[in-house]
Amino acid sequence: MTWFLVPCPPFLMFASSLNIPRRTWILAAGLLLLGSFYYYSINDIRTPVDFCATSSGSQNVFKLPSCTPAADPASHSITPVDQKTPTGNSITLRLHIDVLEPAIPATDIWYFVIMPTKPDVFIVTEGGLPFIKKHYDREHSIYSLMKWILRVHRRDRGRISRKEPLMMIDAGSNHGLFSMVAGVSGAYVVAIEPQTHLRGVIGYSTRLNQIDQHLRILPFAVLDKFSKVSISRYEIGDGGSAFLDFDRATGPIQTQTIRLDHLPSFVRLFPEQGPNALGPHDQSFGEDYAAYLKQAHNLEPENQPTLNTTDTKKLLLRQPIHFLKIDVEGFELRALKSASALYEAGLIEHTILEFGEPYRWTVTEPATLSEEQARAKTLAEAKMVLNKAVTDWNLDIYLLPSVNWEQCKVWMRLKASRFAPDDGIEKTPTLDGVRWLKAWNFDGSNEQDQFDQELKSTNSEVTQFIRLPNRLIDDFLDSLTEIGEVYLWMVKRNGSSAILHNIVCVPFIVNYQVRCGYFQTPKPAALDHSATMSSQTTLADAHALVLQFLRLNSYTHSLAVLQEEASEFLQNNPSVLDTPPEMPLTQILDQLRLSGITDKIQGMDLERDQDTDLNIKGNGRYPRLAVQEFAMIHANNILTVRTQTIPILNTWTQQLEIVPALVTGAADKTVKLTSLVTGETFRILEHHQAGVLSIDFHPHHPELMLTSSMDMTTALINVATSETLQTWRDHSKYVVRALFAPDATTFVTASYDRTVIVYKLAASTTPDSPRYEKQQVFGPFAGPIESFCYLSDQPTIVVGTRGDNYLHYVDLDTGAVTRCNMNANGDDWISFTAMHLSVSPDGRYLLCSTDDRNGRLILFGIRSARQARNFYGTPTDEFSMPRHCWHPSGKYFFVTGGDWKIHVFDVAQGKMVDELVGHKAVVRGLWYDAERQVLASCGFDKTVRLWACDEEGEVGK
Repeated sequence: MTWFLVPCPPFLMFASSLNIPRRTWILAAGLLLLGSFYYYSINDIRTPVDFCATSSGSQNVFKLPSCTPAADPASHSITPVDQKTPTGNSITLRLHIDVLEPAIPATDIWYFVIMPTKPDVFIVTEGGLPFIKKHYDREHSIYSLMKWILRVHRRDRGRISRKEPLMMIDAGSNHGLFSMVAGVSGAYVVAIEPQTHLRGVIGYSTRLNQIDQHLRILPFAVLDKFSKVSISRYEIGDGGSAFLDFDRATGPIQTQTIRLDHLPSFVRLFPEQGPNALGPHDQSFGEDYAAYLKQAHNLEPENQPTLNTTDTKKLLLRQPIHFLKIDVEGFELRALKSASALYEAGLIEHTILEFGEPYRWTVTEPATLSEEQARAKTLAEAKMVLNKAVTDWNLDIYLLPSVNWEQCKVWMRLKASRFAPDDGIEKTPTLDGVRWLKAWNFDGSNEQDQFDQELKSTNSEVTQFIRLPNRLIDDFLDSLTEIGEVYLWMVKRNGSSAILHNIVCVPFIVNYQVRCGYFQTPKPAALDHSATMSSQTTLADAHALVLQFLRLNSYTHSLAVLQEEASEFLQNNPSVLDTPPEMPLTQILDQLRLSGITDKIQGMDLERDQDTDLNIKGNGRYPRLAVQEFAMIHANNILTVRTQTIPILNTWTQQLEIVPALVTGAADKTVKLTSLVTGETFRILEHHQAGVLSIDFHPHHPELMLTSSMDMTTALINVATSETLQTWRDHSKYVVRALFAPDATTFVTASYDRTVIVYKLAASTTPDSPRYEKQQVFGPFAGPIESFCYLSDQPTIVVGTRGDNYLHYVDLDTGAVTRCNMNANGDDWISFTAMHLSVSPDGRYLLCSTDDRNGRLILFGIRSARQARNFYGTPTDEFSMPRHCWHPSGKYFFVTGGDWKIHVFDVAQGKMVDELVGHKAVVRGLWYDAERQVLASCGFDKTVRLWACDEEGEVGK
């Protein structure tokens, strides 16, 4: 790092005699010297790298012109600049100490610093150099990540041809180092900083780096509403922190707050002919924008005025934002919520967030709450926001290196030991889930700039990271006090694939002689390498298995190398590529482990004799033709779908009309009823405060609908009248499913809070108006509950949870719970989760969708660990949410996976026989309408599609 000091001229000694504050004179002197610096040097400045070498070989020498002595003979002579070399590659330029001492205290010296950020940038600081250096060392990997992200998007020819500017927003800019690096990396930058003195520092640095036409400094604080607030606990000087103070109406520093999704439009921020980017001044974004902010002043988010599409584009920033950095001292949650419109529109590609510890968030709550109440409230808000980011905004969340990186890894290892070896992160063999993101030459160009040089010195390593799965978010936040402050990296799920293309697992090295503070890792057993191949057929099978294994696990580089090295063999044996193995390599290995247990295998063979009915083939008629698409029902991800014939009150005739309807629940918090005859949505129900996860209807009262939601509630609704009859708030996390019993005497809810709650008909109920009351709670189970179902002819439910290799049969009459091991060999190894359960149409079997990486589904005998069939082939990983539904014949079933297809399985053949293609994103829900012989599907492409058996299939009749 290089820096030099800017001294103050001798006339500052007379500051006190003129009765002018010393700091004012210091600032004036700095401006004078900076002007002199510009006069002599600005035409020669290109980038800091131009000054990194001299003919003498010294690095980072920046020469200033000599200063002339003052005319007053009594004043101190200003001699030419001294050069001090405290280290071999750093130069300090300053005046002689005898000139500085009479003028100002040493603590008031300004530094002009060249930071080795690759590309190097100038930074101006007043005594904050140690802080800035410590900051850069601590967040070096985040700078590398930002530079890599901006590079990929900058060189994306498709985006450039569409004239989308490269955008970076720095919310909580402080001394502005992130903004400077982004600016010299080619981005348009919006630096948001409420502190006046820090905006001056950013302005200095912006001019020095010659990016003032591409950087805009906004004098705001980020919040989810618009108001004027005071700033307290501020530290004068760059690098100092400050906090918004809601308890003080006035204060020495006040600021306007703003939402991130209400920043001025791009043409207002960066007009073609100006203005000066270092403003802004009053109404510099236009009177219409100022009027809108005034209209929204002090209103809560839900009450803020809405804009039509034209005014939104005219007033507000609706450009793609390629990198958003948020560092707002405890207001992270409010900042994320303030960007909700941008996230919902898919405009933010990458977000870096300094997050936690939870005690920091309490500054957002009023002083009337106790510390404990404020922590509980903000922790619940944090869970809601991060889960919303994953489910509604389609973001993946990663952890980045921080001062508490080791605590993060230990926590992930603990979760890995409780769930499964690779449960913490996708496709990694390590226990703590750590991977390296590496740069690569994605477009064949070779810039040979400073960043390239830095990447070469680090073997192209950008940063380490750990993926935070959706199901672990709540647990992670509950543990954040012990873990400490972290950095979150939030990535748009369908963003540029080039950024995350080159990922390498970080070896997890354990000293087997040392017991860790949390757990001890067993030493692995020696591997047996005695297997041989005896024929050409066996050799071909081996190649096919390895190729399939590499493809399923996205080991693209290894796959390409194998195909190249084995090209001659593959050409001579084309069946290797044309015919994929019916059973994946991993499953074959699992079977081999069981081969020594002869008696169990024989017993399983005898049991399979009971399943001869499964060998009866179907007639081949099942929905395979897309006959109708509903694309305008919801504007958000559709999470659940079903059909229902509903009696609807006609308000004109006051008569009930029978309407065949499509019923959908979505992330937009609504349930909508759409006519299958006309295609029109005729009922919108808004009784939940978050995404609707499940819908069921009363078996005897078709107008009574039961819904569950991410807002932790369950509701009973009369859809004929839109009346909310009952609402239950008995769970503390998502209610993933709510189902009526076949006889409607009870209904059951299941939640991520690891409990199942049974509700029974209340004593006061009437046949025409059933009411329910809470009867019993089962749990807590081993982990969050993903699915349950009723048995068709018994008052019993089957429950599947995370972190458990058992299915739990719960007798609702007696309260007895019986467990059935899902592992065929009877051990307690947890390698998958029962994600979705359903009983076959004949009531004899239980179908279980899993998150096994081989796309495994298991058909169990009812109340038995017996595996009647195993099915493979649906693209699935531990982050998928597979769903299935039966064909009424019981000969076929339909399955969703990690791709955008619906996979059709033939039970008799034991394999996938068809794929239904049409959705443009992940398929989230399925429903089979037996009356109309139609399959309904919904997904993250915000559409519902209907599939029929052939061209003659009729819908809505």
